[in-house]
Amino acid sequence: MPVYAEAAAGYRDTTKWLTALLPVAALTATAVTLGPALVESATEATGVTDFLSESAGVVVATMLGLMGVVCVVVSASMVLSVEPTDIGALYADKRSGPELVKALGAGALAPHYLDQPSFDAALTALSAAQAANDEAATKSHLERLAPATEILNQWAVFRVMRRRFRWFLGWFVLGSSLVVAALLVGAASLPQGSAIDSPVLVEVQVDKQGALGLDRATGCTDPGTTTFVAVSGTWDRPELAVSGPGCVTANRWRPDLDHVLVAPAS
Repeated sequence: MPVYAEAAAGYRDTTKWLTALLPVAALTATAVTLGPALVESATEATGVTDFLSESAGVVVATMLGLMGVVCVVVSASMVLSVEPTDIGALYADKRSGPELVKALGAGALAPHYLDQPSFDAALTALSAAQAANDEAATKSHLERLAPATEILNQWAVFRVMRRRFRWFLGWFVLGSSLVVAALLVGAASLPQGSAIDSPVLVEVQVDKQGALGLDRATGCTDPGTTTFVAVSGTWDRPELAVSGPGCVTANRWRPDLDHVLVAPAS
């Protein structure tokens, strides 16, 4: 395999492996660390608003992780979608032109052409043969130019791919950082208190917002005469079984501890 084609293949393979690695690792880590919390919140939420308020940290973490994966996938697609460029366009381009001249001078087309003047002379001879409708000469020049043209195409692909691969590495680092940040944010938002392993009778104090949340979730209209028993979850995110006046909608409630105080009954 010619050197430029081999180098481009190396960039392509590395990009594929890195692109495959990050989403798989991110999805696996997210499923293990945040998946159970998301499923539990989605199951117990009374609506979209309730789900978002209860799981804001996990939702933000998930979005950060998705952004990281998208950054990597999009930048990888730029590396993998490089196509050959017309030789005339390579010469005319302000950036690739000087690089092409330098590559030709360094013997990029050896042993077919040792320098730029010899390659330019071959192109000129081909143009003259085509202008004169000399089919035999045209065929001869094309046959000699074909290997060199293929090398130039490979060089053009390698040149663009090298630049885009460097960008890809930067986006990969950024995407990986977003995934790590997502896991840290998600882990910090998970319940940290001790688990509630058995039912515990609790005392509950609510403010106005907490009373409204209780009413919406369970139909309980009088927190003062409602009986609350912590049955699952953790003490910083308990799930309470409720019974009392008006409690007809549901008998389980996960209170918002910003508006509700829960403590074991004395």
